[in-house]
Amino acid sequence: RRTVTRRSLRATARTAARHTAYYRRLLGGLGLDPDALDPDDGTWARVPVTPKHALRGLPGAFVSTAARPALMALTTGTSGTPTAVWYSRAELDITLALSTISAVLGMGLRPHHTLAYAGCSRATLPLLNAEESTTRVGASFVQFGTLEPALALDRLAAPLGLPGKAPQITHLSTAASYLAALVHRAERDGWRPADFGLESIGVGGEVLSRPLRERAEAVFGARVTTSYLMTETLPSGGTPCAQGHLHHTTEFGHLEVLDPRTWEPTPPGGTGVVVHTPYVPYRECTLLLRYATGDLVRLPAAAPDCELAHLPATSEILGRWTGPLSAAVTTRDLLDLVEAEPEVPLPARYALAERPDGGAELHLLVRALPARALRARLEERI
Repeated sequence: RRTVTRRSLRATARTAARHTAYYRRLLGGLGLDPDALDPDDGTWARVPVTPKHALRGLPGAFVSTAARPALMALTTGTSGTPTAVWYSRAELDITLALSTISAVLGMGLRPHHTLAYAGCSRATLPLLNAEESTTRVGASFVQFGTLEPALALDRLAAPLGLPGKAPQITHLSTAASYLAALVHRAERDGWRPADFGLESIGVGGEVLSRPLRERAEAVFGARVTTSYLMTETLPSGGTPCAQGHLHHTTEFGHLEVLDPRTWEPTPPGGTGVVVHTPYVPYRECTLLLRYATGDLVRLPAAAPDCELAHLPATSEILGRWTGPLSAAVTTRDLLDLVEAEPEVPLPARYALAERPDGGAELHLLVRALPARALRARLEERI
C-alpha cells in the first residue's frame, strides 16, 4: 500500500505542478520536486496545506489546463459563498458509476422502488448523482427540493399508482437539517410509520446526531443511514462501521488528519481536521493537494478491530473547525444533547459563545420561556 500511495501522490503532484496555476507557482516557489515527494520521509509534509478560501477565491487556478471542464458543482455545506469545483465528463462518469453501485449495495435500490430527493437547489452534483443512479437501477426518481415540511410529508405518504412500482415512495435522500424539520412536523401532526412506505432514508452533507436518527426511524419506520462525501474530494468518501468509526477509502485519494493550528499530524485519540488529496486519474479537472476540508474528526486511541479495520478509521464527522471552541465542544456534541429533547423545535437553532473565563455558553431557541425543566435536564446531561 505504501508504494501505491507514494506513486499516486507523486503522479498527482506532478500533474498539478504542470497544469494548474496555483500549484505551479506554489511548488516551484518552494523548490519542491513532485517526483521526490514521499509521505514516509517527511517530504510530502513540506507541501503546504491548501486552505478552503484559496479554492473558493480563485477556483480557476486549480483547474488543469489539460482537462476539458464540463460541469461546475457548488458546495452546499455553507450559507455563505459556496466553493466551485469543476468536473470533466470522464470524472462525472466515474462518479455516476460509483453512485449507482452505492445505490444498489448501500441503499438497496431495486427497479420497483421510488426515491425522493429533498436537497438544496444548488446541489447540482448530488442531484445529478441521485437521479442518474436511481434511474440506471431501473427505479423511479422524484425531485422534491426543500418543500415546506407538511407538503413533503403529504407527498411521501401519497399513493403513486405507478405500474410495476411500490405503492408509495420507498427511499428518501436528504440533509440532516431537513430531516429534522420533517421529524418535527411528523411528530407534531401525529404521523405514524404505517402512513408511509419508506424503507430507507439516506442522509448526507451535515452531521446526523444519534437522537435524530432514532426519532426519524421511529416516526417513519425506515432505516436511516449516512456516509461521508465532499464535492471537492469525490470520488473519495467514508463509510460508517457497526462500531461507529468512519472508514475512508484509500484507492481514490490520500487521507491525513492534522491539527488545524499547527498542521502537524494528530496523535491517536486526538481531534483534528480531515486533509485530503484526491488522486489523478480519478480527478483530472480541479486538482487539489493536501486540501483542508475543515471537517473535524477524532482518531481512535487504539487500532480498530471492526469489520472495516483494513481501512483508515476516524470518528464520524464531529463538526466544522472554526476555532478552538469548535473542537472543545463539537457540533455533534451539541446536536446529541439538544435533538434528544422533544421540547426543542427542530431543526435546532442555537449559538455557542465563549465566555471571558474560557467557558462556553449555549444559546438555544425553545418554544416558550422560562423552560426551567428543559434547562435542568440539559445541565444534568452536560
